[in-house]
Amino acid sequence: MSILQVVAKCTPMEWQVPLELEPLSSGSNDKGLWIDPVAFIQVLNGWALAEWAIRTAQRLQFWVLPKPRGPGAPVVYRDESVLLTSLVAAAWRLSFERITDWLTRYEALAETLGYEQFDDLGRRRTISLAQYSRRLKALGLLPYFLIFIALVAALLKMGLIEGQVVPLPTDEVVPHMGWNLVELPAEMDLFSDLGAAKHFYFAHSYHAQISDAQAKVARTDYGFALAASVQKGNVYGAQFHPEKSGKQGLKVLQNFYDICNRNASTC
Repeated sequence: MSILQVVAKCTPMEWQVPLELEPLSSGSNDKGLWIDPVAFIQVLNGWALAEWAIRTAQRLQFWVLPKPRGPGAPVVYRDESVLLTSLVAAAWRLSFERITDWLTRYEALAETLGYEQFDDLGRRRTISLAQYSRRLKALGLLPYFLIFIALVAALLKMGLIEGQVVPLPTDEVVPHMGWNLVELPAEMDLFSDLGAAKHFYFAHSYHAQISDAQAKVARTDYGFALAASVQKGNVYGAQFHPEKSGKQGLKVLQNFYDICNRNASTC
């Protein structure tokens, strides 16, 4: 099953891009994200996923942080390269200096992330810290959260979170669209300072059946206990749409931003 199938029922056609995701082989590394980043991006079809997230975020301009204005170096690489670079840096806990050094030494990773230009001496051009920071600020937070929402199904398939993605029961209204009250476990970081329960907006036809004993799960009642959000280690996902869920959705986005900042400060 592809991410396209998962989101097709609840996403306008012009917002969609093909995202064919294949599960890892049976001999895959059981250490989760600590696999080769090139293989990880290829398994997730990461470039198409980044294109989808950026395109969708651009269509939701009201929710996207404003792009900074002013002088700066000419744009050399696409937004997808910047977005994927930051995701690899976060997943492998690398500082800017370490990720750029890795890119200069690991040709396959540099090419996978779209760094295909060289200077006059034949050295690969990466990206300066100033432009990297400026471009990340211009992207805003929403593309990251869209990616993590889309990756819930992929993570289940890859075995990072045990479970499966299945269609909603036919005896319920499909697609599920509207507001539902979600019970919020106190230990889930995405829901910090939101209390015991809040309403969030849902629009989907598939759902995750999570069987991972180590995963923390927030649930809502849709004729059964539907998984609304999942957390395992530094992996986060949500079935609902935070960008359509009012003040509580914005608080979830803020919490996610704070989590990223805390993790980045330990690199």
